[in-house]
Amino acid sequence: MSYYVFIVSSRNSPCYEKFDSIRRKQLKGLSIPYKFLLNGALPEGYVLQEDEEYTPEEAMTPVMALKFLRGCRRLAEDYLPEYIIRVNSSTFVDFNTLGHLLNSLPREKCLAGHNMHMEEESGITEFMHGTAMIFSRDIIEYLLDVQYGPSETKCINDYPDDVSLSIIAKQYCETFIDMRPLYKFFTGYTELPSEISCDSQHIFFRILNSNRAEIDVGIWEILRDHFCP
Repeated sequence: MSYYVFIVSSRNSPCYEKFDSIRRKQLKGLSIPYKFLLNGALPEGYVLQEDEEYTPEEAMTPVMALKFLRGCRRLAEDYLPEYIIRVNSSTFVDFNTLGHLLNSLPREKCLAGHNMHMEEESGITEFMHGTAMIFSRDIIEYLLDVQYGPSETKCINDYPDDVSLSIIAKQYCETFIDMRPLYKFFTGYTELPSEISCDSQHIFFRILNSNRAEIDVGIWEILRDHFCP
């Protein structure tokens, strides 16, 4: 079983560089192939590292989806592994157990993650939350094949990337694999907790609070020490 990790990130806040630094050590230590996909303004004098790809456009939509698809297209020039993991920069992942999870998933027509629903005038739209999305290779191939179709282009331009990628993928895979029990959300904190709790099944940790420099980075460091002793 093979997989590749794309981290959707930027440098518009110092906290992202700290998250990415911790994740870089994780992934290198476990020999997991990966790439950081950056967009937007870079700090003055910033030098891109060899594991970073850069798109200058600032806007979240459609740039977030486009830079992910560009990364997949470049990867496909050499090879596509069995799974592609798309993860937000601020999402901590227990990569020690991720491989075991992937071994339990279907090899085809697999889009797995934190299932969500959005109410629209046309009905209810199902999508996978961008915290972490798991794509089987054939879904990525489908996304790349249809990306420039008129309806797909409109979708990418109209919706956030996790929604647009889900809508387009569902044309091919029809159903999603909901893994909500594997996700833990650390949100709404006004100060850094002295300790945090997580169950053994948790693999993906979404961290988003008002004081990111202190609280979010602090939670990341606690999780790092817990999962990467």
